[in-house]
Amino acid sequence: MFALMIGISGMFHASYNYQDEFYLFDSLDQQKLYNSARNLEIIIWRLSHLKLPSGEPFLLTNGISDDGIFNLSFERLFGKMIAHQDMMARIISDKTNRTINKAFFSLATTALFPI
Repeated sequence: MFALMIGISGMFHASYNYQDEFYLFDSLDQQKLYNSARNLEIIIWRLSHLKLPSGEPFLLTNGISDDGIFNLSFERLFGKMIAHQDMMARIISDKTNRTINKAFFSLATTALFPI
């Protein structure tokens, strides 16, 4: 599990270009953020469905209590991480879309020079 968490941490750092601080003119790649969210979904699905040879769940947090109640705290926490990555990807893609629209409209509305 430790190696998996190091891998997830490295993937998140790579999606943010290994930066800890961001400034006004810094940019991120929305595809990296989106891919890291999808990778995390795949990891969570695999961990949720992985079973030991005895048939018990690999993760104790995905077990069922004596009352028959599922413990989904693991999936809730990672669901929040996936949602944050998706939100950041959407924000970055909206930012680039606005930049493209602004550049297009500024070119379209400029006066042409006579030849």
